[in-house]
Amino acid sequence: MLVIARTVAHLFRQLRAQDRPLAELELIRRAYDVGTPMHSGRFEVDGTPFHVHGLGVASLAAQAGAPSAVVAAGVLHNAYNTGDWGDGRGSGAHPARRERLRREVGPEVEAILTGLKDSRSAHLLSSAMESDADVGEPERWYVLLDLCDFLDKWDDGRIAYGLPDRDDRRFVAIMKKLGLD
Repeated sequence: MLVIARTVAHLFRQLRAQDRPLAELELIRRAYDVGTPMHSGRFEVDGTPFHVHGLGVASLAAQAGAPSAVVAAGVLHNAYNTGDWGDGRGSGAHPARRERLRREVGPEVEAILTGLKDSRSAHLLSSAMESDADVGEPERWYVLLDLCDFLDKWDDGRIAYGLPDRDDRRFVAIMKKLGLD
């Protein structure tokens, strides 16, 4: 049974229960330290602070056995889309932002975040669900994070608030296909 962490303490209890090394815990903590201020003024449609959603995505990725860089990327999964970078440039993986993330959480986490943003544009999760072909690396981590993003919203009912232009409703069809509705 999946239990989704909603606090940083709960996430770290889950990670410690998996016997993850200290270096991995430190990486995930750095991701949390970067992402929380970036979303400090942002809330989900139900009033939940947005950074709690990142914890939920990371928690699900960890429970799926993802490596620490993917879990850290889960914490920051929406940084390029919804993060307040304080530079007035709107959303996007601008070069200075990418460099900041490489410096603060490492090149592997930053590459996962950039790949995730690009894979969402290509609807990689929907394509993976419609195909019988195996998904290779690193695409499987993008699919996992996209699915964890959806599952966290599904778990507490926030998916019902999805906006028609956000394409969240495609996941409802996927969940029905998987028999998880």
